[in-house]
Amino acid sequence: QSAADAALSSKVESALKAEPDLHGTSIAVRSDEGVVTLTGSAKDPQLRSMAAEVALSIDGVKLVRNEIALAQAT
Repeated sequence: QSAADAALSSKVESALKAEPDLHGTSIAVRSDEGVVTLTGSAKDPQLRSMAAEVALSIDGVKLVRNEIALAQAT
């Protein structure tokens, strides 16, 4: 991962952590030349979509690959 990609991943992670609705979700961020891949799990489809929207709102993100799985309700 280049320094620019590492910085972009860090910005996306910070934005996700700053979003109150996403507290409690475990989302990992990987970036490759402006393409951000989100992995992990979310409680419902709305939170999954919100994570992608937050990532896409970050300056420098060209595309978001949303690979977040929906957590199974127990």
